[in-house]
This record gives sequence, structure tokens and C-alpha cells, in this order.
Amino acid sequence: MSSIPAIGGPRGVVTTHLCICLLIGNILMLVFVDKNYVHLSQVRPPAHVPLPKILIFHFVNSFPLQGFCTTFGIMTHYFFLAAFFWMGFEGYVLYKVIIVVFDDGKDRFTMQYIVAYGGPGLIVLVTGLTAIWFRDDAYESDM
Repeated sequence: MSSIPAIGGPRGVVTTHLCICLLIGNILMLVFVDKNYVHLSQVRPPAHVPLPKILIFHFVNSFPLQGFCTTFGIMTHYFFLAAFFWMGFEGYVLYKVIIVVFDDGKDRFTMQYIVAYGGPGLIVLVTGLTAIWFRDDAYESDM
């Protein structure tokens, strides 16, 4: 969206970042959480599984399970929170387009980047520190 000049304005930037966060979050959920997708419950994938799934299977099984679950739990939490923050900014941009007739012309992209990527980082950090403080398994697998 940012490569096409006609739609590369504020809405295009916000939508691009929203789509990137959702894409990364969905890939993490599909590959690393959906055990049926890569047949993690089996020692070896069945013979009918295509080559990309076999490569993903071997990549996923090359990590120790405890750290692997924690790492991808944190990453999934972060990217979906970032997507929610970008959705909020999408609503703000839509409000400015419809309600505010005369824009003050200030560039707020720097603040949007800080809030949209820093806010989820702060929430994930607080969640992780709280889990450590209370010795809770916040990002570990329940299976």
C-alpha cells in the first residue's frame, strides 16, 4: 500500500503496519501453535505431507520445548497486541478523515510508531515480570 502514491497517505501507512502485524501473528499461530498443521504430536511426519511442512516440522522440533513455547508465546502476544494498537490508530485516522475538517498539519507518525510498537512491548514486559514475580507459567504451554 505504501508503494502506490494514491493510497500511501496516513491510512495506507497504518493499514500496512496493521497487515504486517496480523500476518506475523497468524503465521506464528498457524505454524507454532496449531500442532495439527505440522503434525507435532508425531515423531516423524507422515509420507503424504508436502516438503514445506516437513521443513517446518524439523525446524520446530529442533528447539527445546520449554524455551520454544515461551518464546513464541511472547512473540504471538506482542504481535497481536501491536495489531490491536494499529487498529486503534486506524480508527483515529478514520475519525480525523470524517469529523475533523481542517487538519493542523502536524506529523504524528513518530508518536504512532512509539505507541503502537512500544505499548505492546510494555504490556508483554509487565506480563512477563508479573509471571516471574508470582512464579506463574504465563507464556508456557498448558499441554
